[in-house]
Amino acid sequence: MTDTVGLTQEFELQRPLYESLTKNVARLLETLLDSSRIEYLQIESRTKEVDSLKDKIFRPDKEGKYKKLEDITDLSGIRVVTYYPEDVEKICHVVEECFLVDRVNTVDKTKPVSPDRFGYLSRHFIVSHSNSRSLLPENKIFDKMKAEIQVRTVLQHAWAVLDRRLRYNSDLAIPDEIKRKLYRVSAKLEDADENFTDIEAKVKALRESYSRQISEKGNIVAKVNRDSVDVFLEESPQSGKIADSAFKVGLVLAEITRPDEAAKSYSRLASTLQGCDIRTIGRLSEILEAMEEKYDSIFRSLAVAPETEKYITRYGVIRVLLTFSDDISISSAAKKYGGYSPDGLLRLKRIAESLQK
Repeated sequence: MTDTVGLTQEFELQRPLYESLTKNVARLLETLLDSSRIEYLQIESRTKEVDSLKDKIFRPDKEGKYKKLEDITDLSGIRVVTYYPEDVEKICHVVEECFLVDRVNTVDKTKPVSPDRFGYLSRHFIVSHSNSRSLLPENKIFDKMKAEIQVRTVLQHAWAVLDRRLRYNSDLAIPDEIKRKLYRVSAKLEDADENFTDIEAKVKALRESYSRQISEKGNIVAKVNRDSVDVFLEESPQSGKIADSAFKVGLVLAEITRPDEAAKSYSRLASTLQGCDIRTIGRLSEILEAMEEKYDSIFRSLAVAPETEKYITRYGVIRVLLTFSDDISISSAAKKYGGYSPDGLLRLKRIAESLQK
């Protein structure tokens, strides 16, 4: 009993340091995932409360297990919630590459011990800073300290949250009357996760087919959708020429990193393309090709306009170019459906007038 009381007292003194470790690891993990361009929903972090530690070490099944504070590996906890099982594997790879992983205490809890065990679990890593990173001045205070990193999908996380809400921590705690229902819900969630993985694979295959069409420079019959437009803007020679022309006059085609901003930008472009009756990537390509000689003058006028932002997205620049099409029906529709404010339309009018001089 004295040892366990001593551990809680020591943790009370050390908890601010563990809070710093939690923030430090969470920030590093965020940086690593962003630099690896791995999408995730959120990164949560928490430092164990003193009362929670007491509950843990005084449990009958933990009696005598912890001799010193370093034996308790989940005092700092970070959880990454991502979209697909495929993303889980990518994140786990980053964790294994960039942290020193305690293999003894790390557990893959995505593999239940029995086929009827309910609940969605996650990958649990016990980590510390790598040898090289622990030498950095900001990390020296965390020498030999460990943190727990959990990685799970959105649906795995949903189950875990609901499981806590129901307060069933094991099969033994579940009343027989609702156990079967819970098993069925768990099975449906697992099936949904697998279906989302299949959908992701289908999207990847479609993007590869769009890429082949663009590289073959033939008739690009792909219908306009988010993925076909993305591939066109990322890989087509026309998009490269547009970017070069904009860059020459000081405009920058900014990359969108936030999914919500990307969705908003694409939505505006989609409305524009629909309003202009541009249904295929091939048709969009034809219209832009007809305007190629005007790129430099359009961007030059846009760059010198006092109200113009110097950063514009690739979605946004296509919307702007369509408003200067020689086809009056396209330019009019692009202005009408492009989501421009009255001030925005006035700026486009001034630029059009400057091009005619």
